[in-house]
Amino acid sequence: MKMNAILALLFVPISAAAQTTSREALVTFEVRTASGRLGGGSTDQITIVFSNSKAPGPLVVGAPRPLLGEDVIQEFSFSSRDLVNDQPFTFTRRVRDLTFLDARYIRVINTGTDGWAGEYLSITVDKNRILDRRTLYPRQGRQSEGGIEKFNRGQWPDRVYWEADLQQLRFERYKQAR
Repeated sequence: MKMNAILALLFVPISAAAQTTSREALVTFEVRTASGRLGGGSTDQITIVFSNSKAPGPLVVGAPRPLLGEDVIQEFSFSSRDLVNDQPFTFTRRVRDLTFLDARYIRVINTGTDGWAGEYLSITVDKNRILDRRTLYPRQGRQSEGGIEKFNRGQWPDRVYWEADLQQLRFERYKQAR
């Protein structure tokens, strides 16, 4: 019975769960830098963005205003200076609600120019794994294999980032856990 409750949490729309409780939650992110990939160890700030719209595609010439769009639900950042190649790095944030997990898209960006070779991303909410070592390849933008970088106005045509349909990833995770 306990396993069914955990499975239900993985795929129930989080906003419905958030409405039933007003308590805070702990969200833990785990990332890893791959030393054997292009990009290597960056010293830039990396941002995980939850949004209901995709980032502008390659045919968009100029950067949007505001840069991250107008439908960002939540964003979480960490310093890539804290990362050690080929070792997992974990950081935790306390949140007041979990509605960001209802966002359609998740994106990992770096507005700086020091490419980050992010390998995977995991997300855990109150000890329940939502994403489990989800690969950050292929990339979007200028290169499919390069370091995540240049998501800024000055270098918009050269940007490299990762983006995926969050609800599809959650559904895949739900099927794996069954």
